[in-house]
Order: sequence, then C-alpha cells, then structure tokens
Amino acid sequence: MRQFAVVSVLMFAACSSAADELPASVLAIRDYIAVAELTEVRKFRSDDRNKLGMLDTTRYVLLETRRQIYLIEFVRNCQELTGMRQVGADVRSEGDYLRVGRDTIRGCRIRAAYKVDEGQAEEIRSLGDAPTRG
Repeated sequence: MRQFAVVSVLMFAACSSAADELPASVLAIRDYIAVAELTEVRKFRSDDRNKLGMLDTTRYVLLETRRQIYLIEFVRNCQELTGMRQVGADVRSEGDYLRVGRDTIRGCRIRAAYKVDEGQAEEIRSLGDAPTRG
C-alpha cells in the first residue's frame, strides 16, 4: 500500500510539473516585461483599425493603435488571431476602450496590457531570434 502511495505521488508530481512548464518564448517575454519595467494599463483606447503584430507565441501580441503600441497578454493561447492583420474586439464593456480582464479580442480574454514604444516593440519582436543553447 505504501509503495502505491509513493508511486501515485511521483506520477502526480511529474504530470503537474510538465503541465506547468511554459514555452521559452512566453518566459522570454515575461522576463522582458519584468526587466524593462513596462507600464501596465487597465484600459486602453482601441478601434477596428488596429494593427496586430504576431510574436513567437499566441499568448502575446503587439497591438498598434493610432497613438500607442501595447503588448497584450491573453489568458490562454489565442489561435484565433493567427494570420490576421486587423483586429476588432468582439466584447467591449465600454465604447472606444478595451478593459483588461473583461474584454476580448476574437474570443480571447485580455489578461494584461502594457504600453511599449517602438524601440521596445522591436526588442520584443526580436526575442524569438535570439540564439539558443543546444
């Protein structure tokens, strides 16, 4: 009985650690957010003419409005945005604004939004180009 309990605990630990691992691209963006001390916003102005910049992961995108660029983090990987150029929000709690935690873009709920300038946007785009150890 004791062996069964030990084996069960080890199997559970192995399964949960594999599920908790995030792709390197997501970890790189999270590290960049922390190091660059990006400013998080709770809501931002948006319209249907936004330009979408895809990254190496579908968890994050760069959303360019007429006045500002935002790094958007979704609650989950957002496969719905793959290959799209212009994006309109499908759920808005307020007319011209998107609110973090409430609104969605093509069904993907926004977890966080950060203001970035053009230089920071270029750095974020290039994160996937960095050489890896192997």
